[in-house]
Amino acid sequence: MFNRADYSDDEKKCLQAFYHADYPTYRSRVAKRHVRTLEWVFRDENYKQWVSEATGSQLLWITGHPVCRKTVLSRFLMDTIEDDLKARADSHLKHKLHFAYFFFDDKYDTQRSPGALLRGLIHQLIRLTPNFIKHAMKDAFPSQGNKMVNSLDTLWNIFQSTISDSENTDGIYIIIDSLDECGKKDIKDRNRRDRKALLNYFQDYLQNGPTANLKDDDNSSPREGTIDPKRLFLKLLVMSRPYQNIEDFMMDQNLFMSIRLKTEEESQA
Repeated sequence: MFNRADYSDDEKKCLQAFYHADYPTYRSRVAKRHVRTLEWVFRDENYKQWVSEATGSQLLWITGHPVCRKTVLSRFLMDTIEDDLKARADSHLKHKLHFAYFFFDDKYDTQRSPGALLRGLIHQLIRLTPNFIKHAMKDAFPSQGNKMVNSLDTLWNIFQSTISDSENTDGIYIIIDSLDECGKKDIKDRNRRDRKALLNYFQDYLQNGPTANLKDDDNSSPREGTIDPKRLFLKLLVMSRPYQNIEDFMMDQNLFMSIRLKTEEESQA
């Protein structure tokens, strides 16, 4: 692994092209949970199954109406997973696990589109493991320059190559907050169409997995003490309101699980 100073000039330009939204600052401004609240999620069977490495790639949809504090729960889970992975890294465990996140927010142009999501995720993953930049430097950036970020297909190809890179990761956890706000105010409806394309991309990956990117004659043995590359996993957690088009997508997933958040009135009923 190399640090920021070790990037070539072209790699620095490439990394900067992905930077689109100040997601760390946005995350820091999300309210923290009150002490001893939201811990019910750790006892939820669907969450426990989703977070476990042993269950492989899975999608967890947490849905609820606006008063259910979904974004506060998102930040709580982000903080928890990130802290856990940092602790494991500090303990010198050999598994290479990654975490990235994104908040959709239709009040900001930089947090409204599917392309913004992929740019944010790619940028975070490269910052965690700089070797991931090779997936953009191989073809997209040399041939397209900064314009590569304007194509959802190009961004997805870079992202898919990154999360399938068994030399540099054993598994990736991703949390996406407020998917329902993706493309919500887009007049030309382009972002809505791109959201459908993005969901189809994730659907294909979750159903077929990274093995689709391995050569048929790949008989190499997994690295000692790591997860078998053919078991490399993607853990995707999505928060949203219970919109029908999102629910329709979720219902098509073989690896789909859900948690429905209740309002105070429903909890007291």
